[in-house]
Amino acid sequence: MLGGAKGLTARSRRAVVAVLPLFAMLILVTCARREERQTPTAEAQSGSESVVAEVLARDHEYAEAWRRGDWPAIEAMIAPDYYVFDGAGGGIARLREEFPKIKLLEYKSEQPHVQILAPDLVLVNYVMQMRETYDGKDMSGRYWYSQIWIRREGRWLLLVEQELPMPSGVETAQ
Repeated sequence: MLGGAKGLTARSRRAVVAVLPLFAMLILVTCARREERQTPTAEAQSGSESVVAEVLARDHEYAEAWRRGDWPAIEAMIAPDYYVFDGAGGGIARLREEFPKIKLLEYKSEQPHVQILAPDLVLVNYVMQMRETYDGKDMSGRYWYSQIWIRREGRWLLLVEQELPMPSGVETAQ
């Protein structure tokens, strides 16, 4: 499957391999929910719009907390079983360790794609242009960004997150 990725650097191949478990999980969740789907009623559509708005607002809060360098706010938005797919992987302990090295200076996200996987489970995908540093090194650029948010006890928490650098020259549909 990765044979078509011959032009990718070793780092890019590792990033592609890192994303495979996320896609497998999404396929399983989507297939499991497919049987339960019915034509949405007006009430269900309204509820879906509300869920999308809530999750996108939470996503914005999360990005702003990174921009401010506000670890307590970030930690409050992350599920205890959080996991990041970024080549190295890890949970909240790794994120806590890496946090002081990351400085998000500014960001702009393109139109998000939001998929409600289950009533309390939402996938958000978009391309983000970021100006940031990691341990003093400029890491600015465009990234493919995905999140899975889960609602627990009435609060939306970030369960899974993935950030992959986009190769230069790649265009996205708006």
